[in-house]
Amino acid sequence: MSDVFQWDAELAIGVPQIDREHRHLIDLAAQMQAAMLKGAGKALLDELLDRLIAYTREHFLHEEDLMRGAEYPGLPQHVRQHDFLRTQVREMRMRASNGEVTMTIEVLQFLVEWIRQHIAVSDRKIAAYVVARPEFRVGALTRGDRASRTLLPR
Repeated sequence: MSDVFQWDAELAIGVPQIDREHRHLIDLAAQMQAAMLKGAGKALLDELLDRLIAYTREHFLHEEDLMRGAEYPGLPQHVRQHDFLRTQVREMRMRASNGEVTMTIEVLQFLVEWIRQHIAVSDRKIAAYVVARPEFRVGALTRGDRASRTLLPR
């Protein structure tokens, strides 16, 4: 399996819940890759893609809540990055549903490489900002609450 589809501890940014979510995103992509390599049918690949899309959407909401709660100054730019991927994925999904495009390893690799690059650069900046705040609590976001309520007191 290609390394791009495997979690690498160097991707950890130091915010436990976000790190778990990032790991889960990479794991979902690895499941899709394995299914593709085994020749899984369209229905299974569609289901896995929908799971990856849904989890990415949830993860982006957590990150955006964290940034709002921390009053992160780079929030608008970061949300634009999220919006770009949301748009790309939505378009790919619609084209796949219409039979225009098939989900390939290359498409999946684009998604995962975008996520990995985003983690390595943009998410690392958020983590540095949030962790430096005195109100940050290590181990937060474990109760499934929204990030702004669990990481940073009101």
